[in-house]
Amino acid sequence: MTTQEVSYQVACKVSKSTYMKIKKLIEAGMFLNFSDFTRKAIENELERIGETEILSIRETPVEKAKKLIEKYLDEHPGPVYPSDIADHYGLELEPVFEAVKQLKAERKIKEVR
Repeated sequence: MTTQEVSYQVACKVSKSTYMKIKKLIEAGMFLNFSDFTRKAIENELERIGETEILSIRETPVEKAKKLIEKYLDEHPGPVYPSDIADHYGLELEPVFEAVKQLKAERKIKEVR
């Protein structure tokens, strides 16, 4: 006896240009239809971000976020995104961005272009 996984239908709207790009891929035989493309795109994205990774976001005062940012930068030399730091510590983005802004104003960090 086999158990069948329950399926759910997901709908979304895309721009005309995106629609046409997907249609060309289907016509080229890369996908069976729009559902096949969408299903594979979702699976690929879940795999890319790690479908089992569930983050616990915690509120953090800006001063504490500044200290964590400095610690992170000491341990991870080179350019990093504020979102990387937020993800690493499980922080909300808003205080991290504010802390980055303040650290830049204090000339403790600089923006890489």
